[in-house]
Amino acid sequence: MTQSLANPVKIGRFTLEKPLALAPMCGITDVIERPKNRKFGASLCFTQMVSAEGYVRESNRTRELLDYTPADDPLGVQIFGSTPEVLARVARDICDRYEVQWIDLNMGCPVRKVACHEAGSGLLKNLPLVRQIWEAMRKALPNENFTVKVRAGWDDKSLVIDELAEMADGIGLDLLTIHPRTRAQGYSGQADWSRIARLKERCKTTPVFGSGDLLAPQAIRAMMEETGVDGCSLARGAIGNPWIFSRGLALLEGESDPGEPTNRELFEVICDHLRGCTRTYGDLRGVKMFRPHLAGYLRGRRNATQMRRQIFGIKTAEELEDVLRNFLLGEHIDPDASPGTRNQEVA
Repeated sequence: MTQSLANPVKIGRFTLEKPLALAPMCGITDVIERPKNRKFGASLCFTQMVSAEGYVRESNRTRELLDYTPADDPLGVQIFGSTPEVLARVARDICDRYEVQWIDLNMGCPVRKVACHEAGSGLLKNLPLVRQIWEAMRKALPNENFTVKVRAGWDDKSLVIDELAEMADGIGLDLLTIHPRTRAQGYSGQADWSRIARLKERCKTTPVFGSGDLLAPQAIRAMMEETGVDGCSLARGAIGNPWIFSRGLALLEGESDPGEPTNRELFEVICDHLRGCTRTYGDLRGVKMFRPHLAGYLRGRRNATQMRRQIFGIKTAEELEDVLRNFLLGEHIDPDASPGTRNQEVA
């Protein structure tokens, strides 16, 4: 019998029922996306990346990133920046004002406009500053979870896995999540999982989650077996594909892969997600916010490229649902039918 790897994992003050997390992704992991993935098996979700400086300025955009519902728990708020005092103060204020108990520091974002300001993966070039930041944030969060997302280093000549592990154990991080590519690699090439295994080996007290190339459910069990990590953090592989969690958990539990969703199941999840976006953001903006997710939902489907071109100019959820109904179910809708009648068909 295949050994189950779908075991609870203790992270600081929380115990996750299953060892799978939805990673923070800009433009993706909003208040609609996170609860959806929880239904399919993600035990932990993170907000989109929040700028510490933007939070201090109290921008509307920053406040929107922090929206959540009671069902969205446990929720990690990921922040980025480069000033120890600001990061510590913002982390403390977010916990007090929004009543969250989990702060994650981004040290993995490879985007130039972030990294060039010594934030995100840019911090990997300045370990003394990293130590100051971690110590300040740990002091500011004595009773909350403080976790960090990292990459393996700035480039292949400056890997910092061993140093990060030693600091994490010494300062008392609650979790290190590693994407094993370097900042220089971006998302090119193959993720070197041996670097994940190295971090797990070097961390004596800090739990480790792995990320990188988890694009299929089979990869989840493979990473757990090959690296010995405590859990997996899924990013690109989960966009428009919440089933990767339920399928991955089945494989972790030693069961067979339940397989791809039917077109009907796919259509119903798409419509539920789309309607959540329009309720939250309004019809026009909601459709726009939904488009990156739709590309994921349709990935690998026959004629998906043609379909994406067709929907590019669509501005209403009602019209988009009609086009998707025809594409996925082969059903044509009477244009004179009322919106209420249309919605009843997938209720």
